[in-house]
Amino acid sequence: MSASVTDDTDEIEVTYSVYVAGDEDDVRRTVPGAGAVTQQQIDTLSATLAQNSAEDYTQSFMSEMNGVAGVASFGVTSVANSATAPTVTAQNDSPTASPTPSPTPSAASATGDPHLVNIHGQRFDLMQPGLHSLVHIPRFAEAVRTLLDIRADVQRLGVTCADMYVQSINVTGSWAYAPGHPTGIFFSVTKSGPNLGWQKFGQVKLKVVQGHTESGIAYLNFLIRSLSKVDNSIGGLLGDDDHTDASTVDPKCRTMLNL
Repeated sequence: MSASVTDDTDEIEVTYSVYVAGDEDDVRRTVPGAGAVTQQQIDTLSATLAQNSAEDYTQSFMSEMNGVAGVASFGVTSVANSATAPTVTAQNDSPTASPTPSPTPSAASATGDPHLVNIHGQRFDLMQPGLHSLVHIPRFAEAVRTLLDIRADVQRLGVTCADMYVQSINVTGSWAYAPGHPTGIFFSVTKSGPNLGWQKFGQVKLKVVQGHTESGIAYLNFLIRSLSKVDNSIGGLLGDDDHTDASTVDPKCRTMLNL
């Protein structure tokens, strides 16, 4: 057992041992004829520990235990500048449960103008026009070793810096190649067609849906499932790539607005 007690002057840590039959190192065997520390003495000291200040307890302890053989089984340490109100912390051998990690989202997306959510649940807006890598599996893989590569072309189509919309999405990589689309698959706001729903590409499923703003601007919504369950590392803005630059407002746009 161990306990720590704190007040405004001292902190005392007290540890004690209990006699175990057959223990040749016990003080009652190593000091012949000496008195033994009883459980009643231990209980009395524990009660005193909880009621008295550290300074008073230290004086009382040393006075009461003077000449008692069992005092050898106690260790006393005084530490200055402790807190005012005594507190007792008990320690045991029970394992402390690790905090349960927050579940990792299995779906990532790029929707609207556009609002992105990556595999870590981080939400951010694309504020830079141009071609962006949304997904690249494995991360940093060369083209010949790429399983899935998804890139989106984003353009500013409004009067504010935030009026950014996905205009096309290109899906390539070995997971995307199939008899119906041997070079991958391409989605564009200028290419009208039926909503194909969820399509499976290797270990993930993705869906692209076209939308329109109230003013008539066409854009693409992109959603992907099971991305966090992929066996390989994941690059791109929806994976582990840093999105700081892509989510920073274009300085050129700020200059134009100020003018």
